[in-house]
Amino acid sequence: MAVAPESLKRRVSKLVLFSGRARRAAAWISAVSVAIVLWSSPGSAIPLNAGQGSITYDVAVWGAFGLTLNNTIGASGNALPVLSATGEDLLDTVGDGALNPQPLTLNPVGFDVTPDPRRDAPPTSFTYDASSPAALLASAAGDISLAGVSRWSVDPLLGGGQLVFGDYSLAYNGTLGQWEITNGIDFQVVTFLLGNAQVTTGPNGAFTVSGDLIGTASLGLLIPGAGGMDLGSFTFSAVPEPGTALLFAGGLAALAATRRRKRLD
Repeated sequence: MAVAPESLKRRVSKLVLFSGRARRAAAWISAVSVAIVLWSSPGSAIPLNAGQGSITYDVAVWGAFGLTLNNTIGASGNALPVLSATGEDLLDTVGDGALNPQPLTLNPVGFDVTPDPRRDAPPTSFTYDASSPAALLASAAGDISLAGVSRWSVDPLLGGGQLVFGDYSLAYNGTLGQWEITNGIDFQVVTFLLGNAQVTTGPNGAFTVSGDLIGTASLGLLIPGAGGMDLGSFTFSAVPEPGTALLFAGGLAALAATRRRKRLD
């Protein structure tokens, strides 16, 4: 059947309009899919790749045990031995000064602290589901390795000298239902527990865990009376990976763009 020229133009115009709407609909679906996947993926554990922690010491309580904070050493101290006959070590380094709170930097996944036999920090291997605080506690596995050493002067009446703590790793003990901080210098032992622990979660794998720094019975063997004592506070915050955050933002931007084009149409 023959078609009049004007009728043909109308049909082509409708076809082009339909095609444009189809493309915008496909883009809208794609953007929403990206946003939904990145915003929340319940039940899927992800590896921890970025974060920052800190310890705030109650110097009065530590002082009652004859200890005075004289220095904190950050990630630059990862390359130093505990004690060396020659050269710089953790007992004599200038460090960063007696910072309180003491920053604790996340050691990257797969990173090993210096092979000094007196240092034994595990690599970061923490995986978790941050869709909710309950999901995080149920899924938490592995260690959060934190760079940072604190150095303490011992009261001369108690023998003098210095003590160093650090190469900490944070982990959740699901069997006992508690967050544990393990010292990795000289001997690996759970040194602190988090009392009154609080956990929050957010989008893109963000979470925070904080609580009181409670000395364990093992710490009490080194510092008599410190077991069960509130020695300060601790916090750690995981942050989204930049690539993930940008991808999420890109998904939302694409979604917004399709909505703007739809209004213009």
